[in-house]
Amino acid sequence: MSHQPLNIHAGTQIVTKVGVHGSNNALVHPCGAVGIVTRTPCGGEQHYLVRFPDGFEASLLVEELEVLKHFKDRLEPAGAHDFDLEEHVIYRCIVGSRAYGLDTDASDTDLRGIYLAPAELHWSLYGAPEQFEDNATQSCYWELQKFLVMALKANPNILECLYSPLVDKVTPIGSELLAIRDKFLSQMIFQTFNGYALSQFKKIEQDLRNQGEVRWKHAMHLLRLLMTGAATLREGRVHVHVGARRDQLLAVKRGELSWEKVDAWRQELHHDFEQALADTKLPERPDYEAANELLVEARTQKSRTSTKNLPSLQLVVLRVADLERSVAFYRLLGLKFRRHQHGKGPQHFAAESPEGVFELYPLSNELEASKGTRIGFCVPSVDEAVATIRQSRPDSILAEPKPSEWGKRAVITDPDGYRVELTES
Repeated sequence: MSHQPLNIHAGTQIVTKVGVHGSNNALVHPCGAVGIVTRTPCGGEQHYLVRFPDGFEASLLVEELEVLKHFKDRLEPAGAHDFDLEEHVIYRCIVGSRAYGLDTDASDTDLRGIYLAPAELHWSLYGAPEQFEDNATQSCYWELQKFLVMALKANPNILECLYSPLVDKVTPIGSELLAIRDKFLSQMIFQTFNGYALSQFKKIEQDLRNQGEVRWKHAMHLLRLLMTGAATLREGRVHVHVGARRDQLLAVKRGELSWEKVDAWRQELHHDFEQALADTKLPERPDYEAANELLVEARTQKSRTSTKNLPSLQLVVLRVADLERSVAFYRLLGLKFRRHQHGKGPQHFAAESPEGVFELYPLSNELEASKGTRIGFCVPSVDEAVATIRQSRPDSILAEPKPSEWGKRAVITDPDGYRVELTES
């Protein structure tokens, strides 16, 4: 995304230089409060919309805020990195007149997209804003969950994003979303598209009363919405591009048809829309389950990505007095060992798993057992593991299975006195 002046764009974390007041002029947040920019200025506008951790939003001028990173850099060299919205965008498309096929040389390029908030943003004080607007680039981004909720409610603007013929960016998760886009289509389309069309009609009526003339762009979009809604009910997909109706709709936009003719066309389209509802094979409700499954999978993948660079435990080595006896004990827990020897080093046993390697080495004069060491294993069933140990080494059980803050837990000792903690997966 192109940056605003002073590098303040949608997603930038800021610190207020002034107190933030509510509608009754009461102080809501003091000077120095932290927030995140959710909307940048448009045209001659100068205010940034800032969201605070409690959900309160306020409009601030550029001189009333400071980028959090810059604020931290002044206090300590290791300031926090700014949130890079583009890095988390999973889908972006062009909407509006260019996607409809109704563009002219003067048409803007309107971008709409979806971002998948990283786990760190969800867990942070700032939270994950549902929407970012960057007026400098005519773009708007919804967080995936917000987008899915609006799509399930058959929001026309959202459904058009899923079916836009002009896709600018798509990641693997974005592709998975497009693969199930038909799951969002239902008979609710009749109500929502009609609702948007009626809102345009009210604007036209108001203009006729107040100014005595029609804003023909509103009239054109009213007709387009009715056409799109009816076609979607019949064909089970959203036809964003108007196709052969382009010239007729542009003639309406230019005011070449009388309002009487346009209104008659509108009424004809309304009747056709009702017939499409009667004939549709779309379900009564969208597939909420498919949408939820996609969201959970996307969140899971994102969480894994967020933590993939963290160090993880790969190796645990115990020195034991009797290798065969210790191997037999740990096999009772389900570990599978292989005998190893590195060069002229001592023979030992290793059990490998996706999480790392657990090794048993013999004692030596230089390296003796460390009785204070405690190790832990996550097992499918703590009760079954303890029952197995009880059959051969009943004295090994130090703490019987019982609930804990980590789930069901028990503690046993191995033949060398090492304490082994068992928790349930």
